[in-house]
Amino acid sequence: MLSESVIYVLHWVFVLAALTFSFVRSRHYLHPHFLFTLMLCVLVSDFLVRGYEDQNLIFMSREDIFQYQLSILAILSSIVFATAFVRDPVLERYLQSAALNRSVGPALRRIIFLAAIALLAADLTKRFSTVGWSLDEVIRQSMAPRGQRDWDQAQYGGNFVFALTTLLLPLSALALAYLLATGRGIGRLVSLAGYSLAVAILVTNGSRTPVVLSFGGIAFFFILKQRTLVGRIATIAVVGSILAVLLSAMYQYRSIGYAGGSSATDDGSFSLVYHQDDSYYRALAAYAHSDQSSESWSPWFFFYTIVTNPIPRAIWPGKPLFTQDFYGDFKLEYVTISFLGEVVAMAGSGLSFLFSPLIGLGLYLILFNSLRLVRFPLGIGAYLLMALYIYMSIRGLPNLTMFIYLPACGVILVYILNRMHKPRQAVPPPRAAETPWRMQRPRHAALPVHTAGRSWR
Repeated sequence: MLSESVIYVLHWVFVLAALTFSFVRSRHYLHPHFLFTLMLCVLVSDFLVRGYEDQNLIFMSREDIFQYQLSILAILSSIVFATAFVRDPVLERYLQSAALNRSVGPALRRIIFLAAIALLAADLTKRFSTVGWSLDEVIRQSMAPRGQRDWDQAQYGGNFVFALTTLLLPLSALALAYLLATGRGIGRLVSLAGYSLAVAILVTNGSRTPVVLSFGGIAFFFILKQRTLVGRIATIAVVGSILAVLLSAMYQYRSIGYAGGSSATDDGSFSLVYHQDDSYYRALAAYAHSDQSSESWSPWFFFYTIVTNPIPRAIWPGKPLFTQDFYGDFKLEYVTISFLGEVVAMAGSGLSFLFSPLIGLGLYLILFNSLRLVRFPLGIGAYLLMALYIYMSIRGLPNLTMFIYLPACGVILVYILNRMHKPRQAVPPPRAAETPWRMQRPRHAALPVHTAGRSWR
């Protein structure tokens, strides 16, 4: 008989079995299948921490909850299994041979640095220009609660340029992390200063995903340079410890500001916490609402709105928009229910067994084909941006276009760098017919004489 303990253990079994199966198939922690499987496991991680303690489950019977949870585990398992058969030896070989110590000359490194600094300067200009170019005011507002800064209000008011600088800042952090891991001397120090400033801005912005990407990128870059297992473990331990402290601080203080006041914990003190968005629980609520009502989303309007989202509203004022009227009782406008809940809202719980795996497979194919990037300078960084893009799309399919600017900019930058990158080719030794005449043996040169028992004086 099913019980809360049995279902909880089944979730742990799924996570451990899926990650083990994926790593055995992938043999590399950066392989798209392992990264994609990890993303699916993150989707259920909040339940592994909090169990059934969530407000979204209050009005649902335990039998219905168990049924929906088993449905989600079945769908996720089918996605992990089906995507394991996507293979391309050529693409996968790119990852196995990826290295950071490629012959990237000083000119190309300067271009990467200038691009990173330009993105960082754009975000700083946004902040200074909205507060009268006052350094004290920039610092004060940066420590204020998220959403209450002057530049935040301008961005929420429709300033596309301000929104774009925020979206592209993680690319600056990744590029500077790349230079930090591959550079030396004064160049490494300058890259460290720029990287630290970019991360500090991302922390004050309040969104944890870009911070995870920035630290994950620098961890991957340094791991690729390590030749020993001890060095790799030490890198993961150091970066993981710093990241745990920063993410905990962001969760507890971003809504009240970093300048002072009590944190989000009960006793007002700082503590290490793990907090994931509750999209898993909200997906379960979407399953329940789909079964208990005749309400559903229009698939045509849903995907039409996603496709037309990149068109600026200044060009098309009447562009379709997702509103609370469209979402209905499936979700609130500002929360996510993952692609699982969105498919249920459009197709119902029965057809979700067909469409959810197909959408999962489509997302994985995008990530798998982005392996082409890793053979280029800064390609590992662009590949990680694509992984972030897929993760955001798993959280909500509208991110397919709403979050497209950051990975698109990263891919474009990598392809530009590749066009400019011309590694030195080793000059092959000249063939005999092409050997200069002074290097050739004279036609009548004395040949070695082999003698038996004769000596020459």
